[in-house]
Amino acid sequence: MLRNDKRKWTPGATAGIAVTAVLLAGAVASYFLIKLHSAHKHRKDRSNGAKNSLYSLPITMPRVSKERPPDSFVTHLWHPPLHQIKPDRTSRRKSCSEGNGILLAAKLYFASDLLAATNNFGDENLIGEGSLGRVYRAKLPDDQVVAVKKIDMADLALCEEDEFLELISNSSHLRHPNITCLLGYCVDQGLYALLYEYVGHGTLSDALHFSNDNSQIPLSWKRRMSIAHGVTQALEYLHCTSSPPVAHGNLKAANVLLDDKLIPHLSDCGLTGLRPYTGFKSKIPEIPIHGKGYNAPESSIPGSDKTKSEVYSFGVMLLELLTGKNALDSSIDGEEQSLVEWASSRLQSMTLLEEIVDPAIRGTIPKKGLSFFADIVSRCTQAEPELRPQMPEITDLLVQLVQRTSFSDVEGQADLENELSNQSFWTTYSHFDQGPLPPAI
Repeated sequence: MLRNDKRKWTPGATAGIAVTAVLLAGAVASYFLIKLHSAHKHRKDRSNGAKNSLYSLPITMPRVSKERPPDSFVTHLWHPPLHQIKPDRTSRRKSCSEGNGILLAAKLYFASDLLAATNNFGDENLIGEGSLGRVYRAKLPDDQVVAVKKIDMADLALCEEDEFLELISNSSHLRHPNITCLLGYCVDQGLYALLYEYVGHGTLSDALHFSNDNSQIPLSWKRRMSIAHGVTQALEYLHCTSSPPVAHGNLKAANVLLDDKLIPHLSDCGLTGLRPYTGFKSKIPEIPIHGKGYNAPESSIPGSDKTKSEVYSFGVMLLELLTGKNALDSSIDGEEQSLVEWASSRLQSMTLLEEIVDPAIRGTIPKKGLSFFADIVSRCTQAEPELRPQMPEITDLLVQLVQRTSFSDVEGQADLENELSNQSFWTTYSHFDQGPLPPAI
């Protein structure tokens, strides 16, 4: 007799299988709903974060788009709209500087803004040039006059542009009455430029070395001391007050601008980091970076103290103020070519010291003051960096020079002591209080 193997499902078993299937389907559906909600929330958080980073101040600077926004947008933005940043460019940028925000306290200008303000960088607006590029006078739409430093650079890689923006960021936060203020910058359409406040009375180099021009009155001894004090104030701020400390990197008389009151303004602060990226060939001969002139003996040694090297450069500038000679004159042979080498052996003898004074001010300097000034120069230009004073000490020495010197022995200078003691003589106080930064423009 054959056995029947066909199984029959009871009503209870069938109901159990149906319930199990329903529960399983519900669990799968719940899982997908949770994942969908989580993804939607993540996109919303990212959108809100991008919006907050775009419109809050200060703003973390992303790569500048090469496309100009429509006219309906405000032209001077800190940050281009997110939809104008190409995905492939931003993804590459993220790999270079992920997590390293760059805070800027200067306006962003577009290439077309500067072309219009400088008449396409026409020669009629050219006011000077240096190691980084030419400088142009520009008039902005709001009638503000600025100086535009057009930097001759090849197209930078993304990481290099990050370094460029970081350098601009550091410079844009420098605020001192004896330092030219960085107002804006341009990284657009292959144009790299920096916008500074306009200081239009020439440079200290012009005032010292072109004084034979009949239209220019030679700087008096009092005025030269005032300029020296203003420069010490700027350097003291850079070396001791600024955070992080900054070395100017190219201190020389040509980088000290004078305003209509002959108050000094130190320019190009902290821009030496741009030199590796520039290909500008200036028509003006530059003093070699590692050679005679303004450069300290240790300046070519990696890791040397840049602030102490800058003290040496300042000592050379003091010699220029005293003698009216250039720091380095390649047209002269022998020892006199280098101002420091020529003058250092003459600073210890009063007779020789009086002979090297600029003829334009010779006889107007009290002997006690001249000797004290020569001592400051000698200390600043010591060959060993550790023997040079720090900038705050130099500032105090210049103040003491005025306070301790009698001008009564100088014919025709009876009232000079009162003028020197007047607070208006000094461009800034001895210890400048940085205070709050002015609002970003």
